[in-house]
Amino acid sequence: MHLTLGVLSLGDDPTRKVAAAAKLLYDLRPRVHELLQGETLRVPLDCMDVMKPDQRNHEPGHIIWVGPAVNEAGTTDKLKAVAHLVQQAFDGAGLLADERRALKLFCPILSTGYREPRRLRCVPFSYASILASDALKSINVQEDVADYGKGKNGPVKIDFGTWEVDELQICKVGSWGPEGEYVTAARCSLN
Repeated sequence: MHLTLGVLSLGDDPTRKVAAAAKLLYDLRPRVHELLQGETLRVPLDCMDVMKPDQRNHEPGHIIWVGPAVNEAGTTDKLKAVAHLVQQAFDGAGLLADERRALKLFCPILSTGYREPRRLRCVPFSYASILASDALKSINVQEDVADYGKGKNGPVKIDFGTWEVDELQICKVGSWGPEGEYVTAARCSLN
């Protein structure tokens, strides 16, 4: 899983831009360590929602994400601080494609854009059916999920655990490694 903090603007010279981004990522390491103060960076995956299409409702759905409940004080302060530091540094260096993009901390767990076979790509799913499923009941910590889509929207409380972040990466979107992961163009260890 991954959290996207920004999308690089590669322009006419992608090799140079990726090299500049890799150097900046490495140069940020001491500042990240200063923010962490010896603690391990952790990501609680305790809410789930669907990316809203243009109609701004939950149906039809194309992407489901999990992430931290960023509005709860204290639980994600270091995560937000590190994420903002990285995003602002890359923005300040002119490396981001959309400088106005607000930081959103989420991990996509289902996207219909990558379904196989190709003829099934972008076929939407029913978020209401997912909310009513036995699979969700096993990780759900919220009682009123049946009300979602009926005037109640927003993330659903879930428990996917808390995960340690051991490195920051720059990945090539659309690339696939041997285990279906994005190919890493640069990485910076947090250990």
